[in-house]
Amino acid sequence: MVHRQIGGVLADSGVQKGYDLVCPSGRRVQVKYLANPAGRWRNEHTITFSSETDDYGLVFFEGFELSGILVFPRETLGAICAALKKKHPNQEHVLQFTQVNFKRILSSQAEFEQLGVKLFVPNENKTDEMPPTDSLNA
Repeated sequence: MVHRQIGGVLADSGVQKGYDLVCPSGRRVQVKYLANPAGRWRNEHTITFSSETDDYGLVFFEGFELSGILVFPRETLGAICAALKKKHPNQEHVLQFTQVNFKRILSSQAEFEQLGVKLFVPNENKTDEMPPTDSLNA
């Protein structure tokens, strides 16, 4: 799904250390998913940037439905944490991501896009398709 949205080349190995695809710009993207029931989430996710990761893509499923994809850049993770009012340590490399954070980003898309976050949400008519987007060349 992330590959389809941002393009690039999949890593040579399915267990490639640190990243799963390389964007046309050369940025290496680690891809993970977070699945939760509809309504209140039971699971959260800790985003951790390794030295091999430039961007971190997180695919969200709620109630077995695709609810969105967020791609976070390494360079602005500290600013993203600050915008989300996070209090955990090591915010330049780690983001403890919650449902509240997901809703905040969805409701303030322009603010987080300025921080380099790429957001892809399903089309209203078909939940398995995302709108066309530019690749992560910036």
